[in-house]
Amino acid sequence: MTDIINNSNRMMGMASGMDVDNQVRELMQLEREPLDRMESDRNELELKVDEYREMNMKFQSFDDKLFNDLTMRGNMMQKDVTSSDESRVSARASADVGDFNIRIDEVEQLATPETVVGGEIDDFEDLDPDAPLEEQMDLLGLDDVDLEGNKIITYDGDGNQQGDDDEIEIDTDDSLNDIIDDINSSDAGVTMFYDEFAGKVSVTRDETGVYNPDTELDSEDGEGYEREIKFEGDFLTKGLKLPDDSEEGDYSDKDIDDIEGASLTKAQNAEFTVNGMTTERQSNSFDYNGVEITLHDQFDAEDGSVNLNVETDADHMVDEILEFVDTYNELIIDVDEKISEEYDREYQVLTDRQMQEMEEREVEMWQERSRSGLLRNDQILRSGLDGLRNVAYDQVHTGSDEITHLTDVGIETSDDYLQRGQLVVDEDELRSAVEDDPEAVYQLFASDGSDDGEESDRPSWSTGTGEGIARQMRDQISQTTDSLTERAGNEFSATNDNFTLGREINQAEDQMANFERRLQQTEDRYWDQFRRMEQAMAEAQQQSQQMMSQMGGMM
Repeated sequence: MTDIINNSNRMMGMASGMDVDNQVRELMQLEREPLDRMESDRNELELKVDEYREMNMKFQSFDDKLFNDLTMRGNMMQKDVTSSDESRVSARASADVGDFNIRIDEVEQLATPETVVGGEIDDFEDLDPDAPLEEQMDLLGLDDVDLEGNKIITYDGDGNQQGDDDEIEIDTDDSLNDIIDDINSSDAGVTMFYDEFAGKVSVTRDETGVYNPDTELDSEDGEGYEREIKFEGDFLTKGLKLPDDSEEGDYSDKDIDDIEGASLTKAQNAEFTVNGMTTERQSNSFDYNGVEITLHDQFDAEDGSVNLNVETDADHMVDEILEFVDTYNELIIDVDEKISEEYDREYQVLTDRQMQEMEEREVEMWQERSRSGLLRNDQILRSGLDGLRNVAYDQVHTGSDEITHLTDVGIETSDDYLQRGQLVVDEDELRSAVEDDPEAVYQLFASDGSDDGEESDRPSWSTGTGEGIARQMRDQISQTTDSLTERAGNEFSATNDNFTLGREINQAEDQMANFERRLQQTEDRYWDQFRRMEQAMAEAQQQSQQMMSQMGGMM
């Protein structure tokens, strides 16, 4: 019998003369047709997931634009500040300020920082600022002195000392320039510089203005001035010839006047007159009613005042609203086209085996047709689309009786039914509304609905919240994207079990796996039937041969 059975225990039809392998293959092709349909249905579910997620991303992208561009005051209400003389005074404003004018009548003085210049360092002609300190201690007069306890003390905005707890580390392996670099990069709030030609160190505070609370700003001839920068420690005072402000130090040169060649440039506040009121600030850049003003130069009243005009950037607001309309219309078109696509039943989704049998270009064309209409008349998308269209008609509390609907700023729904509810804009009317009342236009999109107005003024389908158009659209989008995510998941869905179509895909794959097991059993049964048929025919042929042999012997 082994001559009619192959190595896989599958018969070759030698007894019957039949092509058993081909017979089984043809039978199994018929048996596999339901599995092909199952695979096609499974693949269609996967394509639906892709289609849903693509639409979900478009809704979310539009939501991001609504949030970042229309509801954020800092973006929509950007301010444009113009100065009559930028070289003397410039300014910029935050979105929270209103539109108003500021007049700088004169700037008596600009704010400047304090600078302390130490005395001439001993033997500075022989001092190498790039060599290690241990080789030059005698040049600095620091032999056998304690290099600890060096501090630079300044004052914060509240007049409190700062730097008391921040000791400057002096390592004799470092050079003078290394230590200066460390000081400049620290939190000391000063900039130190060593001039090799003068043999002196200068220390300038980073902040302009007067912070030391002991300074008497109104004293005559500056007699009431107290230094902004103070020094402690032998390295700074004995070595670099800076004034010694320590209470227990033994260095006799306690003040600038006691140090030969030392000098002090006093800090001063900016003094100026704004809108007729004389005032001062510690910095040349300061906040004035939400406007950041920067003084660049001194000038007298005789030189003419500088006028600052603060107003909403109308061009920017108009551009943002026009871009919103364009993005809204793109979404409306995409969703409407998706739920209106024709579904062609002749182009079922291909199985993996079918794709292998086709050319790549044929597969692409087929897949494009098979995708069409997968979301036709989808209720989630239709509901989301209708919700956005309805919001466009809603009434909003803006704080103005003149602007309560999109139509009040020149935005309305197109009368052309072929445009499927797209918005159209009268740019002249929009710009006029923005220039006349930018706050109301902003609230038209971003209002929180704190005053919801008269319910009778709203359509029956209105949400009745009085919230801004962008806020209401975001609420509608949130409902839509939540439904889409529940239906098809998103990029963050860990498993198919987390969304409806994913569970259907899992169920379809389980059914396919069960069917494939049954197919294997069916194929085994066919082979077993053919095997028994072959065995029976082989036995019959053997018996026939024996009978013929016996009959031949009798003759």
